[in-house]
Parts: sequence; C-alpha cells; structure tokens
Amino acid sequence: MFVFKLALFFLIGLLVSCSTLKSEKKIFFKNVTGAKLKVIERGTANQTPIILIHGGPGFPGGMWNLAEIIPRSFTVEYFQRDIRNSPSLGPFTVKEHVNDLHELINSYTKKPILIGHSWGATLALEYAKKYSAEVRKIILISPGTMNAKMSKDFANKIFKSAKGKEKEARQMWDDLKKIKNYTKYQEMWNKYFDLIKFAYCFNCKNFMHKKMTFKPVPVFNDAENSSSIKKISEDYWSLVESGQIARNYKKIKDQIIHLQPEFDVNPSKDLIQLLQTGIENYKLYFLRNTGHFPWLEPQSRKFVKNILNIELKH
Repeated sequence: MFVFKLALFFLIGLLVSCSTLKSEKKIFFKNVTGAKLKVIERGTANQTPIILIHGGPGFPGGMWNLAEIIPRSFTVEYFQRDIRNSPSLGPFTVKEHVNDLHELINSYTKKPILIGHSWGATLALEYAKKYSAEVRKIILISPGTMNAKMSKDFANKIFKSAKGKEKEARQMWDDLKKIKNYTKYQEMWNKYFDLIKFAYCFNCKNFMHKKMTFKPVPVFNDAENSSSIKKISEDYWSLVESGQIARNYKKIKDQIIHLQPEFDVNPSKDLIQLLQTGIENYKLYFLRNTGHFPWLEPQSRKFVKNILNIELKH
C-alpha cells in the first residue's frame, strides 16, 4: 500500500515529552477501555480544559511548545494508547483512538477545547463525526492527509525536499521497508530523515524559537511501542486510501477552526477545499510562509499566538 510507505515518517517526532512549561504539573494515568493513558495536566483545573492531541501516530510531547504560547490556561496532554507509557494490548485502530478521546473528554466536568496537530487534527475530526456538541470547539493545525490523491502529493513533496538527492531518498525509503532489525532500521532512518527533514519547515534555518523550553530530538530512540504504532498507522492509511477519512464531514456540527500553513507537507489547497465544502461551521486561518509546525517558526509563531488568544476566549 503506497500510503503506508510514508506512514513511518510520522514515527520520528521533532520534540521530546519533557518541559518546564509551568510549575504546576500533574502527571498521572486515566483508565479507558483497554488502555491506561498517560496524562500531563498543567495550570488550574477550574478553567476550561484545553486537550492537546499529538500527531504521528507516535509523536508524544509534540504539543508542549504550542502550549507555551497559550499561558494562563489549563492544558491537558495525553499520550495515545501504547505510546510512551500509555500501556495497552490493543486494538490499535482509528476507531479505538476516537473512543479513547471520548472517554478522556467525559472525565472532565467542563466541556473542553480540542487542539489537534497533523494526525491529531485528523483524529479530532474523526471524533467530531461520531460525537456532536461534546466539546466547545475544535482547533486544527496542519491536518493530516485525507485521501489517496493527497497522499501521493504528500509523498512527492517529501522526496523532492531532498533537493538533488530525490532518487537516493526514494531508494532509501524502499530499503527501510525491508529492514527488520530495529537498530539497523534506526540507523538508516536517521540518514533518511536527514535527507527529507526540510519538507517540514519553511524557514528551516530559524526553525526553533529561542525561548523554547526544550529542543527537538527524535522521540523514538529504541523499539518501544514500534509494533503498535505501525498497526495504528496501517489502519489510518488504509482508511485514507479507501477514501473513508475524506467522507462524512457534513456530520460535523462543532465549530471547526482550521490553521493551515501555506507550505505544509500535506497539500494545503486540497485540505482547505475538502473541509470548507464539507463542514458547516468552519473558519480558516491561512498562514503564509510557514510549514507543518507553524508555532515553531519565528515568522509565524506570533500569528499562531494571536489566533489562539482570540479563539480560546470564545
């Protein structure tokens, strides 16, 4: 399946799941059906919960630099099932991730706001298709690929980012699929990622903000949870390829706020058209001259902060 050829790209995050964001930090586990989700709460619990949905699948900790620009808030980051200390025996499907999110939301007395990035944004949309009016609003940042055409464009963008080494990147990706030893896989993955990393940023020389509390490093340095991440990735990409992810947006009645980078690795024009025509209560912020992580690039970080300040007050 072609789309899964690139699914493991999401297994390498740019951030680690540790931060000195706020002193009042609470780390614990919440039981859901079939799993225990690691949860990190920061801020005062009498406020509206802002639930951060990380990308990937398999990208825990990827949202805390975003949380830095929404101060005086009650933020909730949860690690999805079988991702870094959220133990589960499965199943590892999009459906189960939706169920996990629903149980987490129901554990809070106040209706939360959801902020999802990449795969996390797509997961939030899948949740909204099934459950209506369970949250105050949903904020999407750089949603993931949603149909077969987008996945092909996504792949081409990644390989072209190698800039003169496109053939090498394609060959390296094909070779990666044949490696079963995790150590060897990780070694080649690091070389591959070094070739295509510029697909994910616009201003790559100044990608990180100086005042950030932690720097980007690979999330996965061992084989922890690798099999379950592959399973959820396979399920997600199979739904993309079959067209199921791109369906039923008219069922969504929640308010959807969409922050779409101009130079996202996912096709911006197609994503906007699909969501704009399918969702009734839809609002778009188009972020020029930025890539997949707009809050990490200095030229767009300020705009993301301003947008969140506006939208989180409503």
